[in-house]
Amino acid sequence: MGDIHNQEQVADREPMQEGRREGTGEPQVRAQEADVSPALRARLRRLAEWQERFVAARGLGERLRLLVAFGLSDHDIAKAVPNAGARSVRRWRTDGPPTTRTAQRWEPIDDLCATVGYMLANATYDEEGIVSWLRSRNAGLDHQRPLDVLGKGRFEDVRAAAERDVELVAVADEELFSLPQRAPAGDRRA
Repeated sequence: MGDIHNQEQVADREPMQEGRREGTGEPQVRAQEADVSPALRARLRRLAEWQERFVAARGLGERLRLLVAFGLSDHDIAKAVPNAGARSVRRWRTDGPPTTRTAQRWEPIDDLCATVGYMLANATYDEEGIVSWLRSRNAGLDHQRPLDVLGKGRFEDVRAAAERDVELVAVADEELFSLPQRAPAGDRRA
């Protein structure tokens, strides 16, 4: 089927700016962008690419391949789908969705993609952080893992926990841009 998204084109573009200047309809440009380190800019660009790929993904097989490319295993995905095993997920990913009961399997995969997409949109966690969050026990979910809660059909609970955690971890842009730059380890200036 080929690459889901042409990565060369995405790498040449800047991440989309959200928000509009009041009354003009023009994209809002932050003056602080010039102060963003190249590493942070690359990270934000990479996360924006993933978000675009999750939004553009169509079909069960494509979404499953995208989740695996993102870092989730077939076993992780199976936890989010009621009565599914890792072998079934692998078969759907490689051979296509089953011909019966497809709709029953589609909704949990859609919920998992929506959760990942939400966390990408906020750029609070990177890929590894999102996968770790999905696999780890969460106090907001009565110490259950988000993947397990999704498997019980409780998407709204997982979404609410994600919103709480993103809000707790997020740093306002103004704070991020005002953080002092540290000198490299070997550079001691008095």
